This record gives sequence, structure tokens and C-alpha cells, in this order.
Amino acid sequence: MRAFAYLIALLSVLGLQVSDSLPTLDQVIEQHIRALGGRTALARYGMLVLSGDCESTAPGESGPVEISIQTPKVYFDLKSTDKELQMGFNGDVVWRHAQEGLQKGAGREFADRVIVFDVARVLWWKEWYLQMALKGMEKVGDSEAYVLETRPGSPSTERVFVDRRSGLRVRDVTPAAVFTFSNYRSVDGVQVPFTIKQKTGADITYTYKIREAKWVTTDLSRFEPR
Repeated sequence: MRAFAYLIALLSVLGLQVSDSLPTLDQVIEQHIRALGGRTALARYGMLVLSGDCESTAPGESGPVEISIQTPKVYFDLKSTDKELQMGFNGDVVWRHAQEGLQKGAGREFADRVIVFDVARVLWWKEWYLQMALKGMEKVGDSEAYVLETRPGSPSTERVFVDRRSGLRVRDVTPAAVFTFSNYRSVDGVQVPFTIKQKTGADITYTYKIREAKWVTTDLSRFEPR
């Protein structure tokens, strides 16, 4: 028993997690920030532009995609074979423009449909989600991930999965879709997922394969409804 107690104490001193214990929410957030490149890298001035291709299981919905990010603002543009889909969040208004026209709403409701692409959103998790909590761990593939909920107990909660070892976000479950993130690469010191998969409630899958990621001068007009 003494040897076991000594081992637990040693692990604690080394900053390692015992398998049947959980860190605090703040510890998981800090681990995630460090894994992405650190606060300074994430808070840099400029706009991150991701360009690539979307492969969809729905006919006519594949095509080039571009995602612009200036946290917490995001702009999404998919030019598929049959239509163009634009979505955005300018910090106050979330909007969507497709064949049915422009739809928009004030506030952050439904913003998770577009801000899910923001790699730096961890910087304002606690500011936006005052009830955010660490709910436990779950398996994601062959790895374990911490599960964070933005609104615990609510049907509208978002569930964020942060890999226990890497500290990177590997899954994001929103009321509208399930996103998975992989193939992380460094873009000027910031870890960016170059493969993002989205599965909707209608069992349609969109796979976004990023070909190029670069920082450019911020163009705030890009995030406005159009």
C-alpha cells in the first residue's frame, strides 16, 4: 500500500494524470491552448484563410471551399456543382445564404454551425459559455478524449472532445452535426486541422480537405451578411 501511495504522489509531482481521475476544466483548456501553439500565436492579428475542396455524399454538393477566420468571426463559402452556400458570423449576427435566400439572426444562436471551424475559439470558451463543464472521458477511435459541454443538461449543448494525449480537438458534436478534426499541421505556429469531416442528421457527410492555409490582412467586410 505504501508503494502504491508513493507512486500516486510521484505521478502528481510530475504533473501526470492518474487513470481514474480527471483534470479541471481550466487544465484541459490550458492543455488545448498549448497544443494549438499558445495564446500569443492564437491571438495574433490577421485572418487565417483555409482553401481546399469539399467532398459530399450528396449529389451536386461537392466543390471548392474557402473558410476565413478572424476569431471569433468566421466566413464559410462552398461553391458546389449545383449551388453556392455562404455562412458567416461577424461577432453579433450569424447568417446563411443559399438558394432560399439570406437568413440571419442576432446573437450567438446557431453560431456553432460556422464558428466550429475557428481553431482559436478556445480563447473565449469560458467567456461565452458560463456553464461550460468537463463531463468525463470517452473513446474517439483508439484514443481517449476529454468531453466538454457548453450547456450541460441542455438539448442545445455542444460537446467538444479534446484528445487526452495531444491536447487537440478531435470531435465536435453540435445539435445539427458531428464534426471530426484530423491531419493537424503547423501554420506559422498554429496547429490547423487539414481534414474536417461533417456528418449531418440527414446522414450526409461532407469532407473538407484543406490544400492551403495562410495568414492574410484582415478584411472585416468578408464576415458581414451578403
